[in-house]
Amino acid sequence: MMYLIPLGLTLVFWLSQDSSTWAGMTQRLGPLELLWFALATACGPLGWGVPPEVPWIAPVLFVILWTGWLTVACKTSRLRQLPYGGHLILGLIWCFCGCARTGLAIT
Repeated sequence: MMYLIPLGLTLVFWLSQDSSTWAGMTQRLGPLELLWFALATACGPLGWGVPPEVPWIAPVLFVILWTGWLTVACKTSRLRQLPYGGHLILGLIWCFCGCARTGLAIT
């Protein structure tokens, strides 16, 4: 459950953005485009491989990466021994690593 908090924060952050205020934007992005940004961010450092011109890859890569990460987190004894706060911090770091890539896609 601790990994759902960073994911939820990422989704809320991107879906609440007013893209009309972004530099160089002439129109407001719709919810599907903002959802692409949220899913690309949630792909973490591996989201750097998500090309903006092929939007369907973000949700597919997101599902694969999060399933893999949760499997590793549940199966690795060291990770299982982390306190809840440690898992929360790992999830936040993961999503933060994806923010840089998503920010570059905007500019």
